[in-house]
Amino acid sequence: VKMSKYYLEDQELLDQLKEELVYNPNKNTPIQEKFYNWVSECVKDYSLEFNDYDSMEVEGAWANIQPTGKDCEVHTNGGSLIANYYIYADSSHPPLRVYDPRPPNFYNAYKIIKEDGSTSGSQSTIIDIPVETGTLLLLPSYLLHSVPVNRGSKDRICWSMNLKIKRKFSAHNKVYNEKNL
Repeated sequence: VKMSKYYLEDQELLDQLKEELVYNPNKNTPIQEKFYNWVSECVKDYSLEFNDYDSMEVEGAWANIQPTGKDCEVHTNGGSLIANYYIYADSSHPPLRVYDPRPPNFYNAYKIIKEDGSTSGSQSTIIDIPVETGTLLLLPSYLLHSVPVNRGSKDRICWSMNLKIKRKFSAHNKVYNEKNL
């Protein structure tokens, strides 16, 4: 299961996005175009192992505003990839909780490497991913995920997108598709 984290380092764009995505979500503005170009580059990087990435298509996008005391129940998304961009999140906000679909006995074969480099021998199938403002998370849409109760004093704001990765036509894809018709 591949999950990747990217950071938007353009502070000016980050500040503009806070207003644009939350209050003008369905407008096709130059700021949003610049943002989606950055997301596309991140998706391209995420997809390098496939060697046949062509482009991405946003199948749906929306603002998730999680006030203090609220959570987001366990769910999956459509599309082939989920992208969550954090407009406002800090250390007081809950992480994105992802449920690993592999069976617990699979964990006997390896240790989980955490972001700080430490390892865990835990057999947990729950992975908490801390997030902060400017973070973009990419993960497969079939993964169950949720957000625990927001115990922070401010809203946790995330821009969520269902993305479809378009791949270049290749001989491998043709062979695979012909075998599975």
